[in-house]
Amino acid sequence: MRAEGLVAGEVAIKLRYGVTWETITRQQRLGSSTDDASVLAAGAAALMRKAWNRRPIRLIGLRAARLEPKSESVQLPLLH
Repeated sequence: MRAEGLVAGEVAIKLRYGVTWETITRQQRLGSSTDDASVLAAGAAALMRKAWNRRPIRLIGLRAARLEPKSESVQLPLLH
């Protein structure tokens, strides 16, 4: 993403369970678009904590979505 000058506004995970091959996806929008790997990882970890039911996992996927060109100006949040 950085090499292409893009930022993501959404993060998603995909989980495929081992025995049944059941596949689920979960996604959430980020507070602001980013290319910061730690922010994307924190979003994915939060989704994982909500979605994983402690069954064996065969596949884990991470997706950054709602890509847009990175702007030089940054909109600061009004409230914290």
